Amino acid sequence: MKFPLPSSLGSIKHPSGGSQTVGAEADDTVPASKAWYVLSVQHVLAKGGTGTPQPILQVADSAGNTVLESIGSSAAQAVNTTCTYTWAPGLALTGQVGSGTAFHSTAPLPDGMVLLAGWHLRTSTVGGVGATSNFGTPSYFVCELG
Repeated sequence: MKFPLPSSLGSIKHPSGGSQTVGAEADDTVPASKAWYVLSVQHVLAKGGTGTPQPILQVADSAGNTVLESIGSSAAQAVNTTCTYTWAPGLALTGQVGSGTAFHSTAPLPDGMVLLAGWHLRTSTVGGVGATSNFGTPSYFVCELG
């Protein structure tokens, strides 16, 4: 991963997203007057009930138009498991890696991705999140500009 910016233009931040509602998709917005050079995104999905979700990370502009999608795993998540999904430049797409009820999956993001103020990092889950499942609080690793 390249980091082409001089340190005087931005600062490394590790903001947490908003606490997510049970059964809802995650959706966080880049703060006003800021831009994010995205280094990594991490979501944890605790899956209860029925169904086998497959989370997709979406980047949307300030008008809500989806400009990028990256599937979080090459395999759907099993019922009654928790999976940590990590997206970052240079990562390979994997299936569910782990055992028991704790799994991990990685997926790629474009290198040099910059999100402007008002842009969104959100999920869109194939198969749905489910009424008894929760994304929890996402974690972002960004260089914040502005």
